[in-house]
Amino acid sequence: MDRERETNFSKTGYADSSPLFIYSLCYLSGIIFGNSQSYEPHFFLYLSVISIIITLTAYYLNFYKRVKNLDIFLKIMLGASLFAAGNFNISQSPYAKKNLYSNLLKKEGITEIKLVVKSDIKINRNYSTSHCFSPEYNEGVLLYLDKKLKGEIFKIGDTIITQIRLSEITTPDKSHFDRKGYYMKLRIFSQGFLKEGTFKVVKPKAKSAALHLKHKMALFIKEIRLLAGNQEWADMIIAITTGDKSYLDRESKDAFISSGTMHLMAVSGLHAGFLFIFFSFALSFMGNRLLLKILRSIIIISILWIYCAIAGFSASSIRAVIMITMLTIYRLIGRSPLSLNSLSASALLITLFSPESLYELGFQLSYAAFLSIIFINPKIDNLVPSDNKVVRWIWGVISISIACQIGTSLISISIFGFFPLYFLIANILLMPLSAIIIYLSCCAAILWLTGFGYSTLFKALEITAKTIYYIAARVESLPYSRVDIDINAEFRLIIIALILVLFVDFGLKRGRKRYICAGLIINAVIVYLLS
Repeated sequence: MDRERETNFSKTGYADSSPLFIYSLCYLSGIIFGNSQSYEPHFFLYLSVISIIITLTAYYLNFYKRVKNLDIFLKIMLGASLFAAGNFNISQSPYAKKNLYSNLLKKEGITEIKLVVKSDIKINRNYSTSHCFSPEYNEGVLLYLDKKLKGEIFKIGDTIITQIRLSEITTPDKSHFDRKGYYMKLRIFSQGFLKEGTFKVVKPKAKSAALHLKHKMALFIKEIRLLAGNQEWADMIIAITTGDKSYLDRESKDAFISSGTMHLMAVSGLHAGFLFIFFSFALSFMGNRLLLKILRSIIIISILWIYCAIAGFSASSIRAVIMITMLTIYRLIGRSPLSLNSLSASALLITLFSPESLYELGFQLSYAAFLSIIFINPKIDNLVPSDNKVVRWIWGVISISIACQIGTSLISISIFGFFPLYFLIANILLMPLSAIIIYLSCCAAILWLTGFGYSTLFKALEITAKTIYYIAARVESLPYSRVDIDINAEFRLIIIALILVLFVDFGLKRGRKRYICAGLIINAVIVYLLS
């Protein structure tokens, strides 16, 4: 029965019962179109409003006179209105492609400026940095700090008043990482060197709850690094639990990228799922009465949203927490949860308030991975039918890893230029260990807040973190751990088409599917050889 349900899960009928999926695609398409064009934004606002008025009028008139094919017309008009709304929304965003220019860099020489601190000081081996924001110019600045500056000279939320010479952020020659492009997406175009005695710090009059939370998190991170003597394993714990990879050195990052496990350091559905299981088990003593179930759900969801705030409200963490929140509500009211609908709702909510999130690598990888779990994983999971729970669990981990890698590989290959050949081995070994890191860190954080006993867990954290790094480094050192691949746009389109035909049921007969797949494979080989 379960197998039958999983098979039905991937069919297009499932997409038909998730109307938000189609409408979210219309809205996201509008964002993509609007970001590549430079039309007058109010044109799309008027178009969206007119489409809504026409839709509502047609729906109202239908009560007086039945119109054939009205449903199709209403769906088209609603999709058009959402497409226009996406166009308008991205055009208003300061992070839109056409708005990615600097006003600060137009100032020549030394500039007097007020900067609001957005991140704690990151102390690296050769330099220290902090991200700041200029409200006056509506853009960020990357500050490099003088080595003479010791201690916590400023904190998140403080305002720095300084006179500073700014220069454009550039990408070093022969660098695979687009440094300039990365910071441009964050609206950080310039960098400057903050010298001792050239600035003053103004403390905020009142601190928000978010600032208090960030300060507490910063203190906990400082405590971890202090107890560990600033060793690599402590920086790894910080990256896995909070998604903050700025403390990691290049060698550690390369080990996880090459082993195909960098996703462990981006707070996502995996982390949120681990926490949901952890706190559901911890609060299971509350019983299953309705009021207690509601109270337990509120506590767990609140904890997850706090964790989302700690992770900096990244797109992947917001997506995961929104979906778990909706899943919990569905269960409480006794309705069957629709994962595709929940996924679409989370995408709409995120891009409604932050349309530029669509262009973040974390957003793209997170949604590609979950869509792979919905559409691709059931087909792979059905390849090994078994009633043995251990076999089902092991194959479940393997099938999900393969499905996610299929769904995200085109994005990761386009960014990094290679495919991690041993990703499956690394994920099977490291996923349980990352869960242990998260659980131990949660316990350590709770004990740290109470003020005693937390240091006893650090030895276990150290052993687990060092084991994770050892495995990642060993996988990276294996022969052909990285297969360099250069994929052009035409080849990517063919591969996407092949994945869709293979794993999504379009109502095609099996024989016809085979012919289409064979044609796509031949086409892919020809394109690859000619490129």
